[in-house]
Amino acid sequence: MQQALGEKALILKRPLTGKLFPPAMMMGLMTLIATLVIGFVQPAKLDSDPTGAADIGAWVGPLRFAGVALLFTGVALALATIVRSLRFQAARIEQLANKDAAT
Repeated sequence: MQQALGEKALILKRPLTGKLFPPAMMMGLMTLIATLVIGFVQPAKLDSDPTGAADIGAWVGPLRFAGVALLFTGVALALATIVRSLRFQAARIEQLANKDAAT
């Protein structure tokens, strides 16, 4: 649209939130997958040694919580990136409209 109006096409530089949300989401998913695997592997070990059940529950729960927190952090960063890009686009369209109206 910018080029159709005879203007230089301006593109928003990728913000920091746009660079951080994929790794945050991947780390969250990897953490949740690790807790899922641990959940399948540990019961087999508990059959032979039931005294370790308290040890597993002491750190798997917080690990799962950390994975969900990372996942939600990634979602929040993605939404912040979307908001920033939409604001940039709206400002650019307003700028082009004001320039076109002045001529």
